[in-house]
Order: sequence, then C-alpha cells, then structure tokens
Amino acid sequence: MFNTLVDNSGILKNSLFINNIKICGMKISSYNSRKDFSVMVCSSEEESLQAKFIPHTMTIIIGPEKGFCDLYLEKADEFPPFDNLKEFEDLFFKLIHKKNEHTVYKNLCAKAIDVQKNSRNTYSHFSVGASVLSCKGNIYTGTNVENSSFGATICAERSAIMAGVAAEGKDFKIDKLVCSTPTDWPGSPCGICLQVISDLAADEKTEILLIGKNGRCADLYTIMNLLPRAFLL
Repeated sequence: MFNTLVDNSGILKNSLFINNIKICGMKISSYNSRKDFSVMVCSSEEESLQAKFIPHTMTIIIGPEKGFCDLYLEKADEFPPFDNLKEFEDLFFKLIHKKNEHTVYKNLCAKAIDVQKNSRNTYSHFSVGASVLSCKGNIYTGTNVENSSFGATICAERSAIMAGVAAEGKDFKIDKLVCSTPTDWPGSPCGICLQVISDLAADEKTEILLIGKNGRCADLYTIMNLLPRAFLL
C-alpha cells in the first residue's frame, strides 16, 4: 500500500508507526531551513520511485536495499527510539549522513587501493596509495614515488594533496583522506605528511581513514588525533 501525504485537512492517510509514533506524512520544517518536506515510508522499490516525483519528499524503504531511497531499514524497529518529531528529524538526518559517509569512504578506499598498484617503491618495497576528498567534492589520488636521492621521494598522501592543489588552487581544502598500506595493521602517514594535511585540512576534525592490506582493517582518526601539536606560523 502506498503511503500518501497528509491531505488538505491535515489528516494522515495510510500512515505507518515507528516507535508508536506516526511518521508517514509528517511534515518537517527545517529542510535546509527553506522549505517544509514530508517523509514517506515505502514498502517497495516501486513506491519509492513514485515518491521520488513528489516535491520536497524524502523516503524510507522498509526491506531490502535496492532502487532509489533516502534511507533503508531492514525492519521498522531498527529506527532508534524517539519521543517527538524533532528527535525523529535529528535521527533521520544522522542515519542518512551515516549512509552517505559509508558510500563516500567506500569510494575513497577503492581509489586508494587501486592507485597503490602504481607505487614506485624501488628501495623500500612498501607501496602506499592515498585518496583525498576536497571540500568541493572532488577526489584526487596519489602514490609514493621513490628516488635514488632519497630526499626527492614523495609520499602517497602528499602526492594526492598536490594533485588537488594543482586542480583547485588556493581554494583547495581537505575534507577526508584515505591512506592504504600493504600491512595487515594500517600504517599512519609520516610526520611530514601530517603537517601538510594539517595545513590544508578544512578544520581540526578533518578525518583520516587508515586501511591495511586490501582494506581488511581500518582505523578512523581526525588530524587533531594524529597531530595534536601541528606547527603553525
């Protein structure tokens, strides 16, 4: 059954309960601080696709993850407890943010692992791949390139960052960075790379995800965690 919006009289139709609160058709007023929007709970991909064409509507699918939807839940009771509409709104956006974060990191990890194959590690035989998401939403990758004059070697992290600076210029800022190493336990960027990241990070909460061999192990930090006392001029 398709869950419709409130009608002109404000009566909820075909509503669905989560935590004993009707949410289908409820209007939330802080969508980008511009417009009201409604949340629809759909039981199928077909319903979700129909809802896609209703203006200012966000959708939840209860069931398998497929097709278009803002948020997927295997079961309705997986939604965290809440007592009022404001709490529902906060939880709804936190879950969407978490879903989007997972997708972003999955993409960044894949790119870091892929570029790691191009490592020129003639002396250390230690391949590293890095991917950077800029605050403008662009992704840049880099790998370590070693040189017989060891000081001329560049790390993967700085390689990716320099690609971002070359493309975006003075506006370049780091939103997220992923570093992939060939070890079972993820390796950390060196001190020089951490200083460069610190200089170009969006803020002290900029995230750095470290992944081990084939992405099997991962540790998430902020730049402040890894370099709490960065050098500043």
